[in-house]
Amino acid sequence: MKITRIRAYQVDLPLHEGSYAWSGGKSVEVFDSTIVEIETDAGVTGYGEVELASMEILDFFDPADHRRILRSMEQMWREGSSQVEADLITKDGTAITYELSGSVLQDGHGNILGFSGTGRNLTERKQMERNIERERENLSTILDISPVGVLLMDDKGSIVRVNDVAAKLVGKTAADMLNRQPGNAFGCIHS
Repeated sequence: MKITRIRAYQVDLPLHEGSYAWSGGKSVEVFDSTIVEIETDAGVTGYGEVELASMEILDFFDPADHRRILRSMEQMWREGSSQVEADLITKDGTAITYELSGSVLQDGHGNILGFSGTGRNLTERKQMERNIERERENLSTILDISPVGVLLMDDKGSIVRVNDVAAKLVGKTAADMLNRQPGNAFGCIHS
């Protein structure tokens, strides 16, 4: 897939709740936002300028994430920066998980000028996390049904996983053997 066109739009996106106020009588009613549209030769594209002008910031996200996004924005205004994961909804309705980071922009006197935000597509990372979890589940199933005793140790030599067959071989429960050195777990005299 290759990028065929890039466009940038300046859009004042009104806040969904009307305005946001914080200490010192400061408030904001719109976010001065830059939206970048990237079009590809695979037909993947985003929103048009006219559509963007009529949208609010939360229109780009799954409604289930709105409250979490608003809390993150409040944290950004209060503490200067924040980060949140949320599902961005594409024009065709596809949900893409993004990590959103925002920071308040201030002048030399501490007056808030606006904010800067970036988003990072987490699709590949989330897929890797799902793959790792599936592999862990597979390993756990293999250990549970194995007809031989199996134990796993961490880099310090402590038992972190043991199947019932191994525990029965030494007359213990699996729980009794966890987080112990093998000699102690097995009840060896030289441990």
